[in-house]
Amino acid sequence: MSPAGFLELVLSLSLQIAVMIGVCSWLVRQADRNDTGHRLWGTCHAMILVLTLAAVFLPHLRLVPHSLLTDRLPLEAVANSEHWLGGTLLTAWALGAALYAVAIIVGMLDVRRILATSEPLLRSLDADDGEVTILVSSRVTSPFCWQMQQPVVVLPESARDFPHAELCAIIRHELAHLRSGHPLSLFLQRLVEMLFWFHPLVWWASRQSELYREFHCDRAANRDVRETTNYLRSLLRLCEMTPERRFGLPAGLSFHGNHSLIRLRVERLIQVDHAQEFNRHRSGLGLLGLVGSALLMTGLWLPVDVAASSRSLWSPWPSWSASALYEVGIPARDYEIDGHRLRPHELSDHHSSRPASPNAASTSEASGG
Repeated sequence: MSPAGFLELVLSLSLQIAVMIGVCSWLVRQADRNDTGHRLWGTCHAMILVLTLAAVFLPHLRLVPHSLLTDRLPLEAVANSEHWLGGTLLTAWALGAALYAVAIIVGMLDVRRILATSEPLLRSLDADDGEVTILVSSRVTSPFCWQMQQPVVVLPESARDFPHAELCAIIRHELAHLRSGHPLSLFLQRLVEMLFWFHPLVWWASRQSELYREFHCDRAANRDVRETTNYLRSLLRLCEMTPERRFGLPAGLSFHGNHSLIRLRVERLIQVDHAQEFNRHRSGLGLLGLVGSALLMTGLWLPVDVAASSRSLWSPWPSWSASALYEVGIPARDYEIDGHRLRPHELSDHHSSRPASPNAASTSEASGG
Protein backbone atom coordinates (compact mmCIF):
# COMPACT_ATOMS: atom_id res chain seq x y z
CA MET A 1 0.00 0.00 0.00
CA SER A 2 1.33 3.41 -0.95
CA PRO A 3 1.57 6.23 1.62
CA ALA A 4 -1.22 8.10 -0.20
CA GLY A 5 -3.33 4.95 -0.13
CA PHE A 6 -2.73 4.61 3.62
CA LEU A 7 -3.80 8.24 4.09
CA GLU A 8 -7.05 7.56 2.23
CA LEU A 9 -7.57 4.34 4.21
CA VAL A 10 -7.14 6.06 7.60
CA LEU A 11 -9.38 9.00 6.78
CA SER A 12 -12.10 6.82 5.29
CA LEU A 13 -12.07 4.34 8.19
CA SER A 14 -12.12 7.22 10.68
CA LEU A 15 -15.29 8.54 9.05
CA GLN A 16 -16.89 5.09 8.92
CA ILE A 17 -16.09 4.47 12.60
CA ALA A 18 -17.48 7.85 13.65
CA VAL A 19 -20.78 7.14 11.88
CA MET A 20 -20.84 3.57 13.23
CA ILE A 21 -20.41 4.75 16.82
CA GLY A 22 -23.11 7.38 16.30
CA VAL A 23 -25.56 4.76 15.02
CA CYS A 24 -24.75 2.44 17.92
CA SER A 25 -25.21 5.22 20.45
CA TRP A 26 -28.64 6.02 19.01
CA LEU A 27 -29.68 2.36 19.07
CA VAL A 28 -28.53 2.01 22.68
CA ARG A 29 -30.65 4.98 23.72
CA GLN A 30 -33.68 3.53 21.91
CA ALA A 31 -33.30 0.13 23.58
CA ASP A 32 -32.03 1.36 26.94
CA ARG A 33 -34.92 -0.10 28.95
CA ASN A 34 -34.33 -3.54 27.42
CA ASP A 35 -30.80 -3.86 28.87
CA THR A 36 -29.18 -4.55 25.48
CA GLY A 37 -26.58 -1.79 25.56
CA HIS A 38 -23.72 -4.16 26.40
CA ARG A 39 -24.59 -6.37 23.41
CA LEU A 40 -24.88 -3.43 21.04
CA TRP A 41 -21.54 -1.93 22.05
CA GLY A 42 -19.86 -5.35 21.83
CA THR A 43 -21.30 -5.80 18.34
CA CYS A 44 -20.17 -2.27 17.44
CA HIS A 45 -16.55 -3.12 18.25
CA ALA A 46 -16.82 -6.35 16.27
CA MET A 47 -18.23 -4.47 13.26
CA ILE A 48 -15.42 -1.89 13.45
CA LEU A 49 -12.93 -4.73 13.12
CA VAL A 50 -14.94 -6.14 10.19
CA LEU A 51 -14.87 -2.72 8.49
CA THR A 52 -11.11 -2.58 9.00
CA LEU A 53 -10.54 -6.03 7.51
CA ALA A 54 -12.77 -5.20 4.55
CA ALA A 55 -10.89 -1.95 3.93
CA VAL A 56 -7.49 -3.65 4.06
CA PHE A 57 -8.21 -6.85 2.12
CA LEU A 58 -11.16 -6.09 -0.19
CA PRO A 59 -11.87 -3.51 -2.91
CA HIS A 60 -14.25 -0.73 -1.97
CA LEU A 61 -17.12 0.93 -3.75
CA ARG A 62 -16.41 4.48 -4.94
CA LEU A 63 -19.66 6.29 -4.33
CA VAL A 64 -17.85 9.64 -4.47
CA PRO A 65 -15.88 9.96 -7.75
CA HIS A 66 -12.23 10.96 -7.50
CA SER A 67 -12.77 13.41 -10.35
CA LEU A 68 -14.29 15.84 -7.83
CA LEU A 69 -10.81 16.16 -6.38
CA THR A 70 -8.46 15.55 -9.28
CA ASP A 71 -10.13 17.96 -11.71
CA ARG A 72 -9.47 20.94 -9.44
CA LEU A 73 -5.99 20.34 -8.04
CA PRO A 74 -2.40 20.30 -9.35
CA LEU A 75 -1.91 16.55 -9.32
CA GLU A 76 1.88 16.39 -9.07
CA ALA A 77 2.10 18.78 -6.11
CA VAL A 78 -0.79 17.17 -4.28
CA ALA A 79 0.57 13.67 -4.90
CA ASN A 80 3.95 14.62 -3.40
CA SER A 81 2.23 16.15 -0.35
CA GLU A 82 0.04 13.07 0.12
CA HIS A 83 3.10 10.83 -0.15
CA TRP A 84 4.88 12.71 2.65
CA LEU A 85 1.80 13.03 4.88
CA GLY A 86 0.79 9.39 4.41
CA GLY A 87 4.29 8.19 5.27
CA THR A 88 4.38 10.36 8.40
CA LEU A 89 0.98 9.11 9.54
CA LEU A 90 1.98 5.50 8.90
CA THR A 91 5.05 5.88 11.12
CA ALA A 92 3.08 7.59 13.90
CA TRP A 93 0.26 5.02 13.75
CA ALA A 94 2.66 2.06 13.83
CA LEU A 95 4.49 3.51 16.84
CA GLY A 96 1.27 4.15 18.79
CA ALA A 97 -0.19 0.72 17.96
CA ALA A 98 3.05 -1.02 18.93
CA LEU A 99 3.19 0.78 22.30
CA TYR A 100 -0.43 -0.10 23.02
CA ALA A 101 0.16 -3.73 22.06
CA VAL A 102 3.11 -3.87 24.48
CA ALA A 103 0.89 -2.42 27.24
CA ILE A 104 -1.75 -5.10 26.63
CA ILE A 105 0.85 -7.87 26.67
CA VAL A 106 2.35 -6.53 29.91
CA GLY A 107 -1.15 -6.46 31.43
CA MET A 108 -1.79 -10.06 30.40
CA LEU A 109 1.53 -11.20 31.86
CA ASP A 110 0.71 -9.37 35.10
CA VAL A 111 -2.63 -11.18 35.29
CA ARG A 112 -0.88 -14.53 34.77
CA ARG A 113 1.52 -13.73 37.62
CA ILE A 114 -1.42 -12.83 39.87
CA LEU A 115 -3.18 -16.11 39.03
CA ALA A 116 -0.01 -18.09 39.69
CA THR A 117 0.32 -16.66 43.21
CA SER A 118 -3.38 -16.68 44.15
CA GLU A 119 -4.98 -19.10 46.59
CA PRO A 120 -8.41 -20.73 46.35
CA LEU A 121 -11.19 -19.25 48.45
CA LEU A 122 -11.79 -21.81 51.22
CA ARG A 123 -15.33 -20.78 51.99
CA SER A 124 -18.72 -22.19 51.06
CA LEU A 125 -20.85 -19.87 48.96
CA ASP A 126 -24.45 -19.70 47.85
CA ALA A 127 -23.47 -18.27 44.46
CA ASP A 128 -23.82 -20.69 41.57
CA ASP A 129 -20.20 -20.65 40.42
CA GLY A 130 -20.38 -23.87 38.39
CA GLU A 131 -16.97 -24.57 36.83
CA VAL A 132 -15.54 -21.15 37.72
CA THR A 133 -12.46 -21.10 39.93
CA ILE A 134 -12.62 -18.49 42.72
CA LEU A 135 -9.24 -17.28 43.98
CA VAL A 136 -7.96 -14.78 46.52
CA SER A 137 -4.86 -12.64 45.98
CA SER A 138 -2.99 -10.15 48.15
CA ARG A 139 -1.72 -8.41 44.98
CA VAL A 140 -5.09 -6.96 43.95
CA THR A 141 -7.34 -4.40 45.61
CA SER A 142 -10.48 -5.13 43.61
CA PRO A 143 -12.24 -8.21 42.20
CA PHE A 144 -11.82 -9.15 38.55
CA CYS A 145 -12.65 -12.03 36.26
CA TRP A 146 -10.46 -13.64 33.64
CA GLN A 147 -11.11 -16.24 30.98
CA MET A 148 -8.41 -17.74 28.83
CA GLN A 149 -8.45 -21.51 29.16
CA GLN A 150 -10.64 -21.62 32.28
CA PRO A 151 -12.92 -18.93 33.77
CA VAL A 152 -11.50 -17.45 36.96
CA VAL A 153 -12.70 -14.88 39.52
CA VAL A 154 -10.02 -13.25 41.65
CA LEU A 155 -10.92 -11.46 44.90
CA PRO A 156 -8.74 -9.20 47.07
CA GLU A 157 -7.37 -10.61 50.32
CA SER A 158 -9.70 -8.37 52.35
CA ALA A 159 -12.73 -10.09 50.79
CA ARG A 160 -12.23 -12.98 53.21
CA ASP A 161 -13.63 -10.73 55.95
CA PHE A 162 -16.67 -9.58 53.97
CA PRO A 163 -20.11 -10.60 55.28
CA HIS A 164 -21.35 -13.70 53.54
CA ALA A 165 -24.20 -11.99 51.68
CA GLU A 166 -21.95 -9.21 50.37
CA LEU A 167 -19.27 -11.63 49.23
CA CYS A 168 -21.86 -13.66 47.33
CA ALA A 169 -23.15 -10.45 45.72
CA ILE A 170 -19.67 -9.60 44.40
CA ILE A 171 -19.14 -13.10 43.03
CA ARG A 172 -22.55 -13.10 41.33
CA HIS A 173 -21.57 -9.89 39.57
CA GLU A 174 -18.30 -11.35 38.27
CA LEU A 175 -20.06 -14.54 37.18
CA ALA A 176 -22.53 -12.42 35.21
CA HIS A 177 -19.56 -10.97 33.29
CA LEU A 178 -18.39 -14.47 32.39
CA ARG A 179 -21.84 -15.75 31.40
CA SER A 180 -22.42 -12.72 29.14
CA GLY A 181 -19.18 -13.27 27.21
CA HIS A 182 -17.72 -9.96 28.36
CA PRO A 183 -14.08 -11.16 28.32
CA LEU A 184 -14.40 -11.62 24.55
CA SER A 185 -16.08 -8.23 24.23
CA LEU A 186 -13.21 -6.65 26.14
CA PHE A 187 -10.66 -8.38 23.90
CA LEU A 188 -12.34 -6.98 20.77
CA GLN A 189 -12.53 -3.56 22.42
CA ARG A 190 -8.79 -3.64 23.12
CA LEU A 191 -8.06 -4.54 19.49
CA VAL A 192 -10.10 -1.56 18.30
CA GLU A 193 -8.31 0.72 20.76
CA MET A 194 -4.94 -0.54 19.55
CA LEU A 195 -5.73 0.00 15.87
CA PHE A 196 -7.50 3.35 16.30
CA TRP A 197 -5.75 4.82 19.35
CA PHE A 198 -5.83 8.23 17.63
CA HIS A 199 -9.64 8.35 17.28
CA PRO A 200 -11.35 10.19 20.19
CA LEU A 201 -14.73 8.57 19.55
CA VAL A 202 -13.17 5.13 19.94
CA TRP A 203 -12.20 5.99 23.52
CA TRP A 204 -15.66 7.39 24.17
CA ALA A 205 -17.22 4.20 22.82
CA SER A 206 -14.93 2.14 25.07
CA ARG A 207 -16.15 4.02 28.12
CA GLN A 208 -19.76 3.50 27.08
CA SER A 209 -19.11 -0.20 26.54
CA GLU A 210 -17.58 -0.51 30.01
CA LEU A 211 -20.52 1.31 31.56
CA TYR A 212 -23.16 -0.86 29.92
CA ARG A 213 -21.29 -4.06 30.76
CA GLU A 214 -21.38 -3.03 34.40
CA PHE A 215 -25.04 -1.95 34.17
CA HIS A 216 -26.00 -5.33 32.73
CA CYS A 217 -24.12 -7.35 35.33
CA ASP A 218 -25.43 -5.19 38.17
CA ARG A 219 -28.93 -5.99 36.98
CA ALA A 220 -28.33 -9.67 36.19
CA ALA A 221 -26.69 -10.36 39.57
CA ASN A 222 -29.49 -8.87 41.70
CA ARG A 223 -32.96 -10.34 41.42
CA ASP A 224 -34.73 -8.72 44.37
CA VAL A 225 -34.49 -5.90 46.89
CA ARG A 226 -32.54 -7.95 49.43
CA GLU A 227 -29.83 -8.91 46.95
CA THR A 228 -29.67 -5.35 45.65
CA THR A 229 -29.17 -4.01 49.17
CA ASN A 230 -26.33 -6.43 49.87
CA TYR A 231 -24.72 -5.59 46.56
CA LEU A 232 -24.89 -1.84 47.21
CA ARG A 233 -23.20 -2.43 50.55
CA SER A 234 -20.45 -4.40 48.85
CA LEU A 235 -19.96 -1.59 46.30
CA LEU A 236 -19.53 0.93 49.11
CA ARG A 237 -17.08 -1.35 50.88
CA LEU A 238 -15.04 -1.85 47.70
CA CYS A 239 -15.15 1.86 46.92
CA GLU A 240 -13.64 2.64 50.33
CA MET A 241 -10.77 0.19 49.91
CA THR A 242 -10.05 0.77 46.19
CA PRO A 243 -7.95 3.82 45.26
CA GLU A 244 -9.27 6.30 42.72
CA ARG A 245 -7.92 5.35 39.28
CA ARG A 246 -7.46 7.95 36.60
CA PHE A 247 -6.33 5.55 33.91
CA GLY A 248 -5.96 1.83 33.65
CA LEU A 249 -5.35 -0.84 31.07
CA PRO A 250 -6.70 -4.04 32.65
CA ALA A 251 -6.31 -7.24 30.71
CA GLY A 252 -9.25 -8.72 32.60
CA LEU A 253 -12.66 -7.41 33.55
CA SER A 254 -12.13 -5.70 36.86
CA PHE A 255 -13.98 -3.56 39.36
CA HIS A 256 -13.49 0.13 38.53
CA GLY A 257 -12.61 2.31 41.50
CA ASN A 258 -13.67 5.53 39.77
CA HIS A 259 -16.14 7.23 42.11
CA SER A 260 -18.17 8.82 39.32
CA LEU A 261 -18.64 5.41 37.73
CA ILE A 262 -19.74 3.94 41.05
CA ARG A 263 -22.29 6.71 41.43
CA LEU A 264 -23.71 6.04 37.97
CA ARG A 265 -23.98 2.33 38.68
CA VAL A 266 -25.71 2.91 42.01
CA GLU A 267 -28.20 5.34 40.46
CA ARG A 268 -28.90 2.93 37.62
CA LEU A 269 -29.36 -0.02 39.97
CA ILE A 270 -31.78 1.90 42.17
CA GLN A 271 -33.89 2.98 39.21
CA VAL A 272 -33.99 -0.37 37.41
CA ASP A 273 -37.20 -2.37 37.37
CA HIS A 274 -36.24 -5.99 38.01
CA ALA A 275 -39.69 -7.20 37.00
CA GLN A 276 -39.28 -5.85 33.50
CA GLU A 277 -39.02 -8.55 30.85
CA PHE A 278 -36.21 -8.72 28.33
CA ASN A 279 -37.49 -8.06 24.82
CA ARG A 280 -35.47 -10.41 22.59
CA HIS A 281 -37.31 -9.26 19.47
CA ARG A 282 -36.27 -5.65 19.89
CA SER A 283 -32.76 -6.75 20.84
CA GLY A 284 -32.46 -8.73 17.62
CA LEU A 285 -33.72 -5.79 15.57
CA GLY A 286 -31.12 -3.53 17.16
CA LEU A 287 -28.28 -5.95 16.43
CA LEU A 288 -29.52 -6.45 12.88
CA GLY A 289 -29.69 -2.70 12.36
CA LEU A 290 -26.13 -2.32 13.60
CA VAL A 291 -24.81 -5.01 11.24
CA GLY A 292 -26.75 -3.49 8.33
CA SER A 293 -25.30 -0.09 9.13
CA ALA A 294 -21.79 -1.56 9.04
CA LEU A 295 -22.44 -2.89 5.52
CA LEU A 296 -23.59 0.54 4.39
CA MET A 297 -20.54 2.16 5.99
CA THR A 298 -18.23 0.41 3.53
CA GLY A 299 -19.43 2.85 0.84
CA LEU A 300 -18.27 5.89 2.84
CA TRP A 301 -14.89 6.23 1.20
CA LEU A 302 -13.21 9.64 0.89
CA PRO A 303 -11.60 10.42 -2.51
CA VAL A 304 -8.27 11.56 -1.08
CA ASP A 305 -5.67 9.69 -3.16
CA VAL A 306 -5.25 11.73 -6.38
CA ALA A 307 -3.54 8.77 -8.03
CA ALA A 308 -6.74 6.73 -7.81
CA SER A 309 -8.87 6.19 -10.89
CA SER A 310 -12.00 8.17 -11.72
CA ARG A 311 -13.03 5.69 -14.41
CA SER A 312 -13.83 2.69 -12.23
CA LEU A 313 -16.70 2.27 -9.78
CA TRP A 314 -14.60 -0.15 -7.70
CA SER A 315 -11.10 0.28 -6.38
CA PRO A 316 -8.47 -2.34 -7.32
CA TRP A 317 -7.85 -5.31 -5.06
CA PRO A 318 -5.11 -4.73 -2.46
CA SER A 319 -1.87 -6.40 -3.50
CA TRP A 320 -1.86 -9.01 -0.69
CA SER A 321 -5.39 -10.27 -1.35
CA ALA A 322 -4.91 -10.06 -5.15
CA SER A 323 -1.76 -12.20 -4.84
CA ALA A 324 -3.70 -14.80 -2.86
CA LEU A 325 -6.36 -14.91 -5.59
CA TYR A 326 -3.71 -15.31 -8.29
CA GLU A 327 -2.35 -18.32 -6.42
CA VAL A 328 -5.68 -20.14 -6.81
CA GLY A 329 -6.10 -19.09 -10.42
CA ILE A 330 -8.54 -16.20 -9.98
CA PRO A 331 -7.51 -13.00 -11.81
CA ALA A 332 -8.06 -9.77 -9.90
CA ARG A 333 -7.42 -6.17 -10.95
CA ASP A 334 -4.78 -4.87 -8.54
CA TYR A 335 -3.90 -1.63 -10.37
CA GLU A 336 -5.61 1.65 -11.17
CA ILE A 337 -7.03 1.87 -14.67
CA ASP A 338 -5.72 5.35 -15.38
CA GLY A 339 -2.96 5.50 -12.79
CA HIS A 340 -0.45 6.27 -15.55
CA ARG A 341 -1.41 9.93 -15.48
CA LEU A 342 0.87 10.45 -12.45
CA ARG A 343 4.61 9.66 -12.48
CA PRO A 344 4.50 7.68 -15.75
CA HIS A 345 8.16 6.63 -15.55
CA GLU A 346 7.78 5.16 -12.06
CA LEU A 347 4.60 3.38 -13.10
CA SER A 348 6.18 1.85 -16.19
CA ASP A 349 9.21 0.70 -14.18
CA HIS A 350 6.87 -0.84 -11.59
CA HIS A 351 4.89 -2.80 -14.17
CA SER A 352 8.02 -3.93 -16.02
CA SER A 353 9.56 -5.27 -12.79
CA ARG A 354 6.63 -7.60 -12.00
CA PRO A 355 4.86 -10.27 -14.07
CA ALA A 356 1.60 -9.00 -15.48
CA SER A 357 -1.56 -10.93 -14.79
CA PRO A 358 -3.70 -12.02 -17.74
CA ASN A 359 -6.38 -9.54 -16.74
CA ALA A 360 -3.85 -6.69 -16.55
CA ALA A 361 -2.37 -7.57 -19.92
CA SER A 362 -5.71 -7.53 -21.69
CA THR A 363 -6.61 -4.20 -20.13
CA SER A 364 -3.26 -2.70 -21.13
CA GLU A 365 -3.79 -3.79 -24.73
CA ALA A 366 -7.26 -2.29 -24.74
CA SER A 367 -6.06 1.06 -23.37
CA GLY A 368 -3.08 1.09 -25.73
CA GLY A 369 -5.33 0.56 -28.72
